[in-house]
Amino acid sequence: MVPLEDGAYADNTVIHCLTSVGDSGWRVVGVSYVDELVNRSVREMIRLSAWLACLILAAALLTSWILSQLLDRPLRELASAMGKFETDADHFTYCPGGGTREVQDLSDSFGHMVLRIQQLMSTVRQEEVNLRKTELKALQAQINPHFLYNTLDSIAWMCEQGRGGDAVKMIHALARLFRISISKGHELIPIGKELEHAENYLEIQKYRYKNQFTYTIDVDPGCLGYYCNKITLQPIIENAIMHGLDLLVDEGHIIVRVCQDGEDIVFTVQDDGVGMSAEQAAAILNEDAQDRIGIGIKNVNDRIQIYFGRQYGLRITSELDVGTSVELRMPKVREAEDHEAK
Repeated sequence: MVPLEDGAYADNTVIHCLTSVGDSGWRVVGVSYVDELVNRSVREMIRLSAWLACLILAAALLTSWILSQLLDRPLRELASAMGKFETDADHFTYCPGGGTREVQDLSDSFGHMVLRIQQLMSTVRQEEVNLRKTELKALQAQINPHFLYNTLDSIAWMCEQGRGGDAVKMIHALARLFRISISKGHELIPIGKELEHAENYLEIQKYRYKNQFTYTIDVDPGCLGYYCNKITLQPIIENAIMHGLDLLVDEGHIIVRVCQDGEDIVFTVQDDGVGMSAEQAAAILNEDAQDRIGIGIKNVNDRIQIYFGRQYGLRITSELDVGTSVELRMPKVREAEDHEAK
């Protein structure tokens, strides 16, 4: 058999490597099995692939975290700020956050929008206050001519009856009454002044309705330091006289009470006149009231609610042939307090 030269020889699944060792005549023979070599390579590839997969996963997680910091978190903060702004726009303050340039631009735009909306809300509120002031003046203007018409009608009637002295007294009472009602343009006046105004009106009406009614004014002295809307009691008293006592055969009686109820002041005008049904009492405060007296009563209720809120105003209770009670509720208002319409 001819000796093989140095080199590598493959024989099926075995690889032989022959190498001569100098001049010694010795030769080194290496034998390798193909299966072992392939399996080793496969294991190395698997190990390398596993390491590469771990590195890729770590890189992906790191990239995801960085993107979350740059994009997701600022967007979530912006969404949360929008929710808070929707819940409480009046007291909301916004500081633009970080993030990418696009997110920063969006955040800045939202900040500008917040300021603009809050400015618009403030403008709308101020316009609502001005509108309510205008409504108050319109309601007040509607009551004054209505009252003046009825009073002058009474004075004319007295002159026709030859009661000139009573007419003069009525005119003096009317002058005092209007001096109080002017009140230097103020909507709110001390309760003491309002009661003086009401008493002057009662005196005026007593001249016309001679011996037809008497009146009592019962006031808690602690109430006199508070303020109320001017010309509040007069339309209610007018309603009691003309709709309650005018139809009586016997002498009637009117009671005006002012008392405290917690943080509220309660005015009550009660008469023992003919009374009215529940439907008639409700119609007085109805939006569609057309009766001249109804307009006066309704305007008092509207003025109170415009000034202090819907929880205040008038409540009318009445019973036929028994009498009527009108309760007016408003908060305690002191001179130093803000008197803006609510």
